[in-house]
Amino acid sequence: MAHFSGSALYVTYRGVVVTGDQRNFTFGETVEDADTSAGADYGRSFITTLSTVEGDLELVDNGIAGSAIYEEMFNNTGTLVWGPLGTATGNPKYSCVVNITKRDQEYGYDSEVIRKYSFKRTGDWLLNFDQGDVW
Repeated sequence: MAHFSGSALYVTYRGVVVTGDQRNFTFGETVEDADTSAGADYGRSFITTLSTVEGDLELVDNGIAGSAIYEEMFNNTGTLVWGPLGTATGNPKYSCVVNITKRDQEYGYDSEVIRKYSFKRTGDWLLNFDQGDVW
């Protein structure tokens, strides 16, 4: 099985490419459940209900050169599109509308300045490679 690094990652938010200086991009999906136990059940029973997708993006700060990215990331809601292997035909593709829930800047004494953004999906997936969507 082939392995790959995150260096080919491609991400857009509200139509603006926000990768190239990324350090880290994470997303995860959790599914809630509801207890359907009743009556003479001995053990609990559950059904799955709603899913939530949350994630984080870390970028090296480019100062004025990165201002278009930072202005877009300041908008709270927009479409996030990403491809872990880039945008070549047949590569995995994900997309959903997200809310930017947190923005941080990190000024290390002896390191580069980092901008961090946290997001949460609102609504359903628009595209999801796990469901067959590709570039």
